[in-house]
Amino acid sequence: MLNNRILFLLLFSFLLFGCNQNKIIVVNPPVPYGEMYIYENTATTTISSSGKWHNITANVISGQLTGFVGGGGLIAEIGGIYKGDYSLSFIGVADTDFDFTIGINGYNLTNCHSRTGSGDTGQKGNTGGSCMFSLSKDDNVTLMVLNLDNTNNIIAEEANLNLLKIGD
Repeated sequence: MLNNRILFLLLFSFLLFGCNQNKIIVVNPPVPYGEMYIYENTATTTISSSGKWHNITANVISGQLTGFVGGGGLIAEIGGIYKGDYSLSFIGVADTDFDFTIGINGYNLTNCHSRTGSGDTGQKGNTGGSCMFSLSKDDNVTLMVLNLDNTNNIIAEEANLNLLKIGD
C-alpha cells in the first residue's frame, strides 16, 4: 500500500511541477492544407491560342491556408503527396469544348482532367475533379483551362480548389 501512495505522489508531483514549465510539446504538427476560390467573378480568362493551357487567376481569393501562401495560386511551403479537389462554374461560348484541370507551375495534371462542350447557343455549366499528386516546396498550384477548338474566352464565375497533404 505504501508503494502505491509513493507512486501516486511522484506522479502527482510530476504533473503538478514537471509540466508547469511554460513549454508546449507538439505531438503532431498540423497537416498542411490550402484553399483558393473565386466568387461572383465577371472577369474573363483570355484564351490566347487553341490547344494551350491557361491559368485561371482572375479574382482568385486565398481561403484557409496552413503550409501554403496565397496570391494567384497556392504556393506550397511543404513538399509531399497531396490530394486536390476542384469545382468550377463557368460561362463559355457556342461550339467550344473546354478542358479543366489542376496545374503545377503552369503545367497541367492529366490525372485531374475534366472536359465540357457547348452547343449552338453557348454554355453555362460546371465541372470538377479530384486527384493525388506530388508537390515540392515553392510549387505554385492553380486551376487551368484549355480551349480545344478556338480562341474563345471563358469566365470562371465560381470556383474552389482544395489541397490536403496525405503523405511524404
